[in-house]
Amino acid sequence: MTDRLPPNLLALFAPRPPLRWVPPCDVAPEERKSAFITPVADFLPAMQAYEQEYEYHPTESWLEARDRKKREKKEALEKLLTEGPKNYNPNDDPNIRGDAFKTLIVARLDYRADEQDLEREFSRFGPIERVSLHL
Repeated sequence: MTDRLPPNLLALFAPRPPLRWVPPCDVAPEERKSAFITPVADFLPAMQAYEQEYEYHPTESWLEARDRKKREKKEALEKLLTEGPKNYNPNDDPNIRGDAFKTLIVARLDYRADEQDLEREFSRFGPIERVSLHL
């Protein structure tokens, strides 16, 4: 079938010249000298010397870190609940003006709330000496 192709296409199917022979760059297998393979047991004395020289300190896994953090938070909360009220002296607190046991702190107020709104809400419980907003 290719005999009917035009000469320019027949040139594409022409065989190429053979590749020249080049001697291999490697050594023949029977003359090859490779490294001597030693068993793992030969390295055990070196491992024992390494263990004696450098002490092993295991690192904390992420699971251990998670458990440690939970435990520390729980201990801190228990410490705060038991020792916090004992150590609190409201008379020494610089942020409290007047009688500390008659001070009311209200949080999470609406931004549009002002002193008059707070005074109106809390005046039904008794007389109010002072109202201050701290943003």
